[in-house]
Amino acid sequence: MSVTEVSTAYPMDEAARRRCLAHGLSPELEAPSTVADAREIEDRQRRSAIAPLVEPLCSTLSRRSSREQLMILSGPDGRVLWRRGAPRIIDEAESIGFVEGADWSESSVGTNAISQVLRSGRPARMVGAQHFAWAHGRWSCMAAPLIDPLSGVLLGVLDVSGRREEIDSEVASMVETLAQMSTELLRAGVLGAVRDRECDEQAQEVPRRRIILLDGIPRVEGPDGTRLLSRRRAETLALLLGRSRGWTAGELAAELYGDAGRPGTVRTEVHRLRQSTGLPITSDPYALDDPHVSSDVRDLEEALAAGDAENVLRLLNSPPLPQAQSEVLTARCAWWESEAARVVADYGSLDQQRRWRGTDIAMRQTAS
Repeated sequence: MSVTEVSTAYPMDEAARRRCLAHGLSPELEAPSTVADAREIEDRQRRSAIAPLVEPLCSTLSRRSSREQLMILSGPDGRVLWRRGAPRIIDEAESIGFVEGADWSESSVGTNAISQVLRSGRPARMVGAQHFAWAHGRWSCMAAPLIDPLSGVLLGVLDVSGRREEIDSEVASMVETLAQMSTELLRAGVLGAVRDRECDEQAQEVPRRRIILLDGIPRVEGPDGTRLLSRRRAETLALLLGRSRGWTAGELAAELYGDAGRPGTVRTEVHRLRQSTGLPITSDPYALDDPHVSSDVRDLEEALAAGDAENVLRLLNSPPLPQAQSEVLTARCAWWESEAARVVADYGSLDQQRRWRGTDIAMRQTAS
C-alpha cells in the first residue's frame, strides 16, 4: 500500500473543535498566538537537522509543479523555519500570519495540516473549512513528516499550501514522495555531520528542569536537586505556565495579592524565585516559555486536549492547587476538574471510569 493510499484528510470534527476551544482559541483568529523574532529563528535554522533539505526540496518542488504554492518547513514543534513561494502567495500567507517564526501548532493557530502531522506522525491533507480558523478556509494544505531513519525521531514537517483548487491529489502524492526522498537522504548519511553538530550543541544547553504542581508537594526538580515551593511561589509558576504571552508586574501583583498588591513586591518575589529554582523566567513581561522546562500542568492540558484518560488519571487524582487564592487559578482548576471528568467519561475504559469515581475530585463533584 502506498503512502498516498493511507494518507488521511482530517475533517474539522467535534473533538478537534473542543481541543481548539480548550486552548482558548476562536474560529475568528487571524494570526498565530506567537511569532519568534528573527534572532531566535536564525538560531533554530542553524541548529535544525533539516536545514540541508531546504534548497533540494524547494528546487525539486519547483521543477515538478508549475502551480502557485507555498512550501513550508517547520521544526518538530510546528514552528515555521523556512518559507518559499511565489510573491503573490507569499503576500496572501502574510495576511494569516503564515510566516517564518510563526507557531503553527494546534494550540497556537487551530487545527491545520502541520498540526495534524504533529499529532499523528502521518501525512495529512486539509481542505478549506476543515481548518479550525475561518481565515484559513480559502486554503488547502498537504503536510508530511520528516523522520530521522536512524532514531525514528520527528525532525520537522514539510507542508505545501495554496488556494483550495491548487492542492489536489497529485500535489498530495508529490509532497509524500518528497518527504520519502528526504528520509532517503538522511539514511544515506548526507546529514550525519549536521546531526553530530546538533548533538554537540544540545550537550551544552541549559539543564532541564521540571515543575510539579499537581501532586500536593509543589516543587521544581533539576540536575542540582529538588526545590520545594511555597504556596505563593507555586501560584506564581502556575500563572506563568498558563499565559505564554506573560504578565506585567502589575497584573501579577493584582492576581497574587489583590488590591493590596504592589509591582515592587512581585519583582522581588520573582527575583528570589529565579535564584532559588534556576528557572529561566523572563522580565517585562514575566513569562516562562522555555523548551528546557517541562511541567505536570502542561502535561495535563495536553492529555485533556488529546482525550488521554490514563494520563489524566495519573496527573490529576486530587484537587489541584487547593489553597490557590487567585481568581484566574481558581477558575482554571475548576476547568481542569470538569474536563477531566468529561475525558474519562467520553474516552476512558470501564476500569478508568471506576478509578476516577474513587478520586477526591469525583466524590466532591458527586456530592455537589
